[in-house]
Amino acid sequence: MVVGGEEFLDWAATLQKESLRSWILRSDELARRYGIAEPAVGNALRRQERRGLVEHISRGVYVNKLAIDFSSRELVGILRPNSYISLESALAEWGISTQSPSALTCVTTGFPRKFQSASVHIVYRHISESLF
Repeated sequence: MVVGGEEFLDWAATLQKESLRSWILRSDELARRYGIAEPAVGNALRRQERRGLVEHISRGVYVNKLAIDFSSRELVGILRPNSYISLESALAEWGISTQSPSALTCVTTGFPRKFQSASVHIVYRHISESLF
């Protein structure tokens, strides 16, 4: 369908199709896959966020709410490539600690940062490369 000289993409149907692939949406990948400019994809995803179909996590990274069984663990390497789950989260996962951390704690060789949304809470702490 063409609207105002531009091709119209049914984003609800597209998100449903993408939910079979992954629950993580990256605006740059969607732009390449569908041949749309990345700013246009970002605008569309913001509209879908207002509709409750996606959740913004970080610049260009969204959670597809139409996908089932998503885990914030899959975001760890996407948000910070040189990182891994550690500290309280690793201790709880291995049964060493009985406490359940409120955030998924990770270490990274990059800058420390916190990512928090309605369904994701990830905290990255800095670690030197020699300890990574």
